[in-house]
Amino acid sequence: MNGWLLQIIVFIFLAVVLLLISRPYARKLRNKKTYITEQESLLNKEGKVIRGGEAGKIITVSIDGSIWSAICNQPVNMGDIVQVIAIDSVILKVVLFK
Repeated sequence: MNGWLLQIIVFIFLAVVLLLISRPYARKLRNKKTYITEQESLLNKEGKVIRGGEAGKIITVSIDGSIWSAICNQPVNMGDIVQVIAIDSVILKVVLFK
C-alpha cells in the first residue's frame, strides 16, 4: 500500500510543477493571433462598383476579383471606385474613393 501512496504523491507533485511551468508558455501561444481573415484583409482596400445604387442601399463591389455586397452613405454608379472602411458581418461599408 505504501508503494501506491508514494506513486500518487509523486504524480500530484509532478502534475502541479509541470502545470506551473507550462502555463506561461500556453498563455503566450493562446493570445498570439497568427492569421488574418479574408474580411480583415479587405479593410482600406479599393474596389470597383459593379452595381450602383442610392445612399444606404445595398450595392455590389468587386475587390481583388471577389464580389461583395456593400453599403455606401453616398449614391454610387457602376464603375465608381470605393474604399472599404468597415465590415459588418458579410456587408462591407464603403466610401467613394477620392
